[in-house]
Amino acid sequence: MSQKVIYLLRLLICIAGVPTVFTLECYECNNPTNCVSPSVIQCDQSAANRTRDELKLYFLNVPDIISSNYMCLRTNSTQSNGRTANIHGCIYDETKACNLTLNTAGSHWSKSSCFYCSTDLCNSAPNIADYSSAVAIITLSVASLLLTNVPGC
Repeated sequence: MSQKVIYLLRLLICIAGVPTVFTLECYECNNPTNCVSPSVIQCDQSAANRTRDELKLYFLNVPDIISSNYMCLRTNSTQSNGRTANIHGCIYDETKACNLTLNTAGSHWSKSSCFYCSTDLCNSAPNIADYSSAVAIITLSVASLLLTNVPGC
């Protein structure tokens, strides 16, 4: 294989790896059943809007914010009869979901927990996700060692 082809392959690997480094991933689910095995999503406007619309079902005055800055959210609420509402997903960072007031009209809901964070899969990730950052760092380190001869990477 010629040096030019090897150079182009290394450059392609370098460019392809950049978008995944800066995209926040969150778990997404909206009820106890699908939160047992939540989906993994990449934060974008569509994902943040889905979570915002879900929040509007249970909370008052959810702001209609559009931004390019995202966070992961996990909020759990319970009703006096034992019914629970779980919302895990991606939100705009200015939503301040944990400061929202529950819409308790005609029901007895109480917020049992609320948490937002800005690292991949930080909103109720299974144990294996605890190691995802370390795996990403090791992978990027190995890739950078392999790409040391590619100018611009």
